[in-house]
Amino acid sequence: MKSKIQLLIILITFCTTSTYAQITTEIIDVLVNNQTTVNNCSLIDIEDNSNVSLTIYFKLTKPSNQALGTTNVKALLKYSNSSYGNEKGNYSVQSNSWSNNDTEFYGQIPISISESEIQVNGSSIFIKSVTDSNVEDDSCEYPLTKTQVPTFTISPTTTGVVCNDISPKTFTVNNVYNSPGTLSYNWNVGNGWKRDGEIVSTFTTNTNTVTLTPYLYPPSNVNVTVILNNSNYTSLTSAVSFGNYNPNLPIVGADASCNNEIYTINNLPAGTIVTSWSSSNTNVATVTQLNATQVQVNVVGNGTITLTANVTNSCGQTAAIQKTGIQVGTPTIVNHTIYGGHNNVGVTTTSQLNVDYVSGATGYYWFITTLNSNCPNGGIAPRFQTGNGYSSTLTTTSKYAFVNWGNCPGNYIVNVRAINDCGASDISNKSVKVYGYYDNPCPQEPSKLKVYQKPVKGGSIIVNKPDPGIPCNDFQRTESKSIILNNVKIYDFYGNTVYTNRFNTNKFSINKLNLKTGSYILEVSSLDGEILRKLIIIE
Repeated sequence: MKSKIQLLIILITFCTTSTYAQITTEIIDVLVNNQTTVNNCSLIDIEDNSNVSLTIYFKLTKPSNQALGTTNVKALLKYSNSSYGNEKGNYSVQSNSWSNNDTEFYGQIPISISESEIQVNGSSIFIKSVTDSNVEDDSCEYPLTKTQVPTFTISPTTTGVVCNDISPKTFTVNNVYNSPGTLSYNWNVGNGWKRDGEIVSTFTTNTNTVTLTPYLYPPSNVNVTVILNNSNYTSLTSAVSFGNYNPNLPIVGADASCNNEIYTINNLPAGTIVTSWSSSNTNVATVTQLNATQVQVNVVGNGTITLTANVTNSCGQTAAIQKTGIQVGTPTIVNHTIYGGHNNVGVTTTSQLNVDYVSGATGYYWFITTLNSNCPNGGIAPRFQTGNGYSSTLTTTSKYAFVNWGNCPGNYIVNVRAINDCGASDISNKSVKVYGYYDNPCPQEPSKLKVYQKPVKGGSIIVNKPDPGIPCNDFQRTESKSIILNNVKIYDFYGNTVYTNRFNTNKFSINKLNLKTGSYILEVSSLDGEILRKLIIIE
C-alpha cells in the first residue's frame, strides 16, 4: 500500500510539473518601418533599404489556473537555414504579468536589421520563449528577403609599374552580383597611358575590361565610372605606383683583397647611375671611386667588409647593391684557442685537435715544434694523420687535425695558422708532454675502454671509460670542467656506421644492438678530443 501511495505522488508531481511547463509562443504580426504590417508568417521584403526597423507583436498562451515563473522571450535572426539565430531583442515576462488567471499574454519586441545581416534568400526572423524551468517554445519563422544592391569592383585595386617597363596592364570592372541593366564605362586614366598604341586620357567603353601600356613613369591612377541604365552609378580607382626597385646588377670583383682591388658594376641600364660607394668598415678598407662604374678598395687592415653601391634609375628610384664577405688582408683571428687533446699523453697514442673556423681563411696549416726529445734509433716523431698516411705538417680546409704522438718521449708544441692568398695568421699553440712506455702515468688505450656483458644480437652492452685522473685528464679538468660528452659510433669492417649516439656520462649502456653477427669497431670520442676504439664481436 505504501508503494502505491509513493507512485501516486510521483505521478501527480510529474503531471503538475508538465502542466506548469506548458507554454505556446506565436507571432501575431510584424510592423515594418512603422508602415507595413506582415502577418501569418509571410515574407518580409526589406527591398534595397540599408536598415529596417521591425516591431514583433507576440502572444504567449499557457494552461488555465497554472502559474508560471519568469519567461524570457527572444527575437532571433537566422542568416541561413542552418544557423541557430542571433539575438536581436528580448522581452521578460514576469510571473505577476499573468493576472486574474489569464491564459494569454501579449507583448512586442522592437528590433533593427541591416541589409548586411541577411541574404537575398534563406534568412528569417522568429521568437523563442524560455521559462525559468528551461522549457522552450519557438514561433513560426518569417522569411526575409532583400533586393540586392548592384555592386561593382575594379581589379586590380593597386597596380605596380616598373620604371621603363612597357608591359601592358589590364583593368577589369566586376559586376559582383551580376545585376541586370544596361552598362557602360567612362574611363579617366590621366597621363602616362596608351591604349592600342594611342595616348589616351578619357574614353568610354561598353566592355568591362581595358588593356593599357605605360609610357611615362609613373603613370596616373586608373579611374572608371560605372554607368547603369544611363545613370552614373559608382566610381572606382586602381591606384598606380612604382613597384619595388631591385636591380639585378652584381658587383664584379675578387672575394679577397690582399692589395688594392678594383670592383665594377657592368651593363648599367640607360639612365641608371652609381651615386655612391662605401665600405662597411673603414678601419679594414676604404674606397676610391674611379669612374661611373668602378671603385678601388684600399687595404687598411685585416678583416671582412661589405662593399655597397647606391644606384639610381631614370625614374629617380634608388637601390643599394652589395658584395658581402670580402676578405681583406690575412685572416683575422677572434679566438686564439686549440681545443681537444691532453697536455700529457703516452707514446703511440692519438689526439684530435681543432680550432674555430676563421673568417676569410681558405685553409689551416699545422706543424709541430720539438722542445726536447728522447728518440730511439729508428724512432717516429709526432706526426699528423693525412688521407695518404702521415706527415710532419698538415695543410687542410678542415678545422680538425689528428696527431699520432709516435714513440719519441719529449716535449713538443703544436702550432696552427689560418691561411689565405694574402698570407697567414697565427691562431694558437699547445704544449704537450709525451711519456714513454715505462714512465707513462696515463693508461694506454686498451685498458681505458671497458665493455661488459657479452655482445649478442638484439642485446645490450655496458661501456665504461674510466677517468684516468691528473695529469692524463688535465684538459677535461681545467678547460671543460664538469662537462662530459661522449660521442659513440659503431662501424662494421667495411667502414659503414651502423650505430651512433651521445652520452653525458663515462659509463653508459647501449641497448638493443640489432646488428648482424660479426665483428665491429666501437669508437668513443670525448669532448677533450680523445678517441678510443675497441673491437666487439656480436654473436
